[in-house]
Parts: sequence; C-alpha cells; structure tokens
Amino acid sequence: NRLSPDQIYQLMIESTHPISRIKQSEHGYGRKTMSQIARELNISVESLINYLADSGISASPDSKVRDIARAQKIKPFEILAKIRSMPSQAK
Repeated sequence: NRLSPDQIYQLMIESTHPISRIKQSEHGYGRKTMSQIARELNISVESLINYLADSGISASPDSKVRDIARAQKIKPFEILAKIRSMPSQAK
C-alpha cells in the first residue's frame, strides 16, 4: 500500500470524524441552516457558530450557508471548507 503508519492513521481519523461527512462537492448544503448542519454532524450549533465567528464569519442557528456566504462575499463551498477544518475538540 506504500503508506506510512501515520498516513494510515490519518486516513482512519478523517474517515471517522463527523465533519469529514461534508464533502466540498456536495450539492444542497447552501440551503441548509447552521442548525441542520450541526445536527447532521452531531455537534452543538453553538460550537459551530463560535468556530465560524472565531474565523470572522458571522452566523446564527437559522442562517443558511448560501446567505452567510453572500454576506461574507465568498462562495458557499468556502463556508463548508471552513466547517470541514473544524477541529474535533471544538465540538
């Protein structure tokens, strides 16, 4: 397999981390609210909103990804990329 033990471990962690379920190419996430995404990822909506706020992205539980992106003048996939980078300790 030509992978180091550390590379295998990282793949295992990524595949079991709930946030890895959001794929950058998935469609339909623009219409989802922060509450819906938090529920799907089994994390608190407060921790998700706080994490985004720490990154300079303002959101509320009822905010939709596309509306947040529009307000920030970025693409919705950039919001999802930020959520995907959320450390598991931030849950």
